[in-house]
Amino acid sequence: MKITIFGASGGIGKFVVKHALDKGYCVTAYVRNVSKLKIFHENLTVITGELTNYKCIKKAITGCSYEIHL
Repeated sequence: MKITIFGASGGIGKFVVKHALDKGYCVTAYVRNVSKLKIFHENLTVITGELTNYKCIKKAITGCSYEIHL
């Protein structure tokens, strides 16, 4: 299952990313500043963008089963 997490570099976002990866999910983390997300995993894809960037958001949610907004 693929999950996209918006706000993944925040305090709660990092926790949710780690939890989802530990559960075996494929995670797409949508962040504004990639340097704040210091998580590396084979099932993690990081997309950098603003919430106003339609192309980046579309890329992040394509094939996604669930979206989590934090």
